[in-house]
Amino acid sequence: MADTKVPATGPKQKLPAIPDIESPLPNEKVWEYRRRVLQAQINKGSRYPPFSIEPMPWERQRINSPMSEEDRFLRKQWLRDQNLSPNEPRNVPEAKPMFRARRLIRIPWDMAEVVMAKVIGQNAAGVIRLITPKILFAYVLGVAGFYHIYYNPRSWESHHGFFLFGSRRSRFPGADHSAFPPDVETFNLQGFDYRKSHLNARTSAQGQ
Repeated sequence: MADTKVPATGPKQKLPAIPDIESPLPNEKVWEYRRRVLQAQINKGSRYPPFSIEPMPWERQRINSPMSEEDRFLRKQWLRDQNLSPNEPRNVPEAKPMFRARRLIRIPWDMAEVVMAKVIGQNAAGVIRLITPKILFAYVLGVAGFYHIYYNPRSWESHHGFFLFGSRRSRFPGADHSAFPPDVETFNLQGFDYRKSHLNARTSAQGQ
């Protein structure tokens, strides 16, 4: 009969600390340092990479050889563990930190979600809570942009804002000039032709 006693082990030796990835090690090549950083990102701060605990994940493993009762039990238990409990997924606010301004902006929307959840249900209230602020923000941003472009455009006297203009129509030799607007040469004047002053100003070339 085999001896089932486990021999006593000595004091546990402390493993060396994981090397810092902020800077390369002495005499470490560039490609070695990049590989070490990539491995550290995969390990997520652990000494070993993550691994799957699913028993017999591949179908060929389950049909290649007859599964024992223990294998069937482990497989069945693992499949049952994939079902979420009624209180999952859990919302942990501490896992999603936000700065103070964003927390203050969310207060009225969170209160409205609580009120709507009592009337139309939690799922519908959550969808409305998620979509409504984004639509309202996009509407306000669009209205502000339209007002800034339409009522506060860039002119020849200022350098702020936007000025919208289109491309001039192509004119080729022999084309009928009557088909072109009379102000075809006023391209991107930024309102200079509607000025109220300097109407009779002459350039230095015209004054000679």
